[in-house]
Amino acid sequence: MTICIANEKGGSGKSTLCLNLAVQLLKDNKEVVVLDTDSQKSMETFATIRAEKERPTFSLFNRSSGFSDTLKQMVSKYENILIDTKGEYSKETQKAMLLSDIVLVPTTPSQLDTES
Repeated sequence: MTICIANEKGGSGKSTLCLNLAVQLLKDNKEVVVLDTDSQKSMETFATIRAEKERPTFSLFNRSSGFSDTLKQMVSKYENILIDTKGEYSKETQKAMLLSDIVLVPTTPSQLDTES
């Protein structure tokens, strides 16, 4: 299953949601790979912290652009793929959403966020 977490607004909780999904899949003894397309590389930081604490971690690929070919290859190799997109609407984000089984759009309950 491929899950894309997307929202053009930065700071909407995409990386946090992606991390929580990855950890839950690990707790369920599932193999999981994360494709981090955000240049902030938050998922890399989370993976490093988990490894330092000797906790199970996920496979991680960092790609800020041109990742659709990588994603197509991953689909045949991995059962659970999470895509943490950057906070902007781009053709790459569109491709990630189209190639995913599920798209999650995290929002906060404020008028400003729901109108963005």
